Amino acid sequence: MNDSYYNFMTARIRKIKGSLAAHFLRNNNNEKLVVSWIIRT
Repeated sequence: MNDSYYNFMTARIRKIKGSLAAHFLRNNNNEKLVVSWIIRT
């Protein structure tokens, strides 16, 4: 696996994770779940 592909994928994953976190944090009932999920991954 070359570096540019790896960097692209990690950036993509980070972006997806960030948008998912923002989505769930807007729904406050899922806050603890999201926080624990972000810490775990």
